[in-house]
Amino acid sequence: DNVPNKEMLRSHLGKPLTRVPDPFSNEYPSFGAANNARLRAFLDSFGFEYEFMSSTECYKSGRFDQALLTVLLIVGLRRLGYRLPVRFDWGAARPTFDRSRHLVAFTLLGLLLFNFDLVFIRIVRGRAESGLYAAAYTIVAFGANLIVAFAHTVMPTLARLDNDVATRDRVFQRSVLQAFALALPAGVGAALIAHQILGLIFGVEFVAGVTAMRILAWYLPLAALREMPVVALIAAGQERALL
Repeated sequence: DNVPNKEMLRSHLGKPLTRVPDPFSNEYPSFGAANNARLRAFLDSFGFEYEFMSSTECYKSGRFDQALLTVLLIVGLRRLGYRLPVRFDWGAARPTFDRSRHLVAFTLLGLLLFNFDLVFIRIVRGRAESGLYAAAYTIVAFGANLIVAFAHTVMPTLARLDNDVATRDRVFQRSVLQAFALALPAGVGAALIAHQILGLIFGVEFVAGVTAMRILAWYLPLAALREMPVVALIAAGQERALL
């Protein structure tokens, strides 16, 4: 409903967006190109480095050819009754396991600590109190996971800059500031309007968990300061330092 030139768009229904004319203006060759331009403008506003890739261009350039041929070959063989054996090569996999065990242990320990308070309240205060806490916990955990996702988008760039320490440090410092600048107002806002958020998402019966959410909301800026160094250590191959 918010896209102009509806009649023109109807005549192109069923086509890929890169084959549909730009409905907003003649600035871009297609609807898909216009959407990509808006997406890139949004990403550029944050100031972090990224590599933008168009699926259409990847298809046209043959970048996906080998992967697609492999999938088609596997499907074709299965239809002919052939089953490809699954073989595990421990020699090839061992370096990855050796490097990841510290990361796996760190993740499991984090899950244990992050959920300990909820389990403790369930044991000490009962089901009703833990339910109120869980509502607040769920909202804050969602925000924290967004911070984790943001931090992991920086990891490939940090890994590629391993030999350029000055640029790597600059990207890291800027990413920390960006994450904190996003998380701090989110945490403050969640604490200030916790009553409305709980009522809107879970209903008025969960509004009693407002105190828990006001406290938990302050974890968001702390998560931003915590997660970026974790990602930087992983990108540098220093998983051992996480424990």
